[in-house]
Amino acid sequence: MKGEFIHKNIGDGGGATDRFIREEIIERFGNPILNALEDSNLVPTESSHILVSTDSFVVSPLFFPNSNIGALAISGTVNDILASGGIPHYLTLSLIISEGFPLSDLRKILETAKDTAQECGVKVIAGDTKTVFMGKNAPPTLFINTTGIGIPIISPQTTFPISESKPGDHLIITGQIGNHGLSVLSTREGLGFEARVHSDCQPLSSMIIPLVREFPSDIHSMRDPTRGGLAAALVDISQDAHVDIVIDYSRIPLQKEVEIGCEMLGLDPMELVNEGKMIIVADPDHSHEILTFLQSHDLGKESSIIGYLAIPHSSNSKVILEKNGKKKLIIKKEGIGIPRLC
Repeated sequence: MKGEFIHKNIGDGGGATDRFIREEIIERFGNPILNALEDSNLVPTESSHILVSTDSFVVSPLFFPNSNIGALAISGTVNDILASGGIPHYLTLSLIISEGFPLSDLRKILETAKDTAQECGVKVIAGDTKTVFMGKNAPPTLFINTTGIGIPIISPQTTFPISESKPGDHLIITGQIGNHGLSVLSTREGLGFEARVHSDCQPLSSMIIPLVREFPSDIHSMRDPTRGGLAAALVDISQDAHVDIVIDYSRIPLQKEVEIGCEMLGLDPMELVNEGKMIIVADPDHSHEILTFLQSHDLGKESSIIGYLAIPHSSNSKVILEKNGKKKLIIKKEGIGIPRLC
């Protein structure tokens, strides 16, 4: 493909579109399903039940320490499938590119997306490309949408819904929280924390799939704490399972620089987005075995049991945080005023 910047004609359906698809997409993600370039494709499955998840990624900036939007788009959707107890097999990849976007940057992002997809064994089987004019003085940017297709790891009926969580269960987080949110924010605003705080953006397939196979009946539910962070995910679990949740703040894995950065900026690390962590609700009789399994994996070395589920004391279930000898309620806020972290 000629030229150093994206031109609007690559989205008009003509020859430029064809060249872009073949030279930039097929060249990287080519496989028999995608190469057919049909309007829709028949996807073989090993089960009559499939898991489907879709997400759009609008992070700013597009490049941040340790990663970029390409890895984020693949990891985010892969981890959503994993959280439902699925093995991700296929992805769609749709690009919305502003006119004037540097082709060199796009290629870096696509290469990272390709590497991430290969890492977790998923194939890109369909997609779309559109170009948009964002305004005369608007900086060039890129948005990505991915849809993931997977099959249940254990059986069609085993998808680990939040409703299966029950009083007495233990809560496990698979590593440090807040790194992605602070890394992206610091990079965008030039705060300096990005030198030490890197995004946790990564697919969790290599850890979660064998975990589920090893403990199929001892894991009751899973949730990846992305937008809204750990706090929002805990509130969702509490409300959907109709349980109270008690969290010991001292047990939450937290990088010192993240803690310092949040204190300086008036942010709560529990509310910052994560892109490579999983919350696991586990049977209390086997939670320490699950923890040991997680800690033996490179992606879960800092896993920790951070709390437990309890019988609610009122009709409104709640999340209680114990910190420095005090208790406070965790609520899901309307917003924390930090746009485009994922």
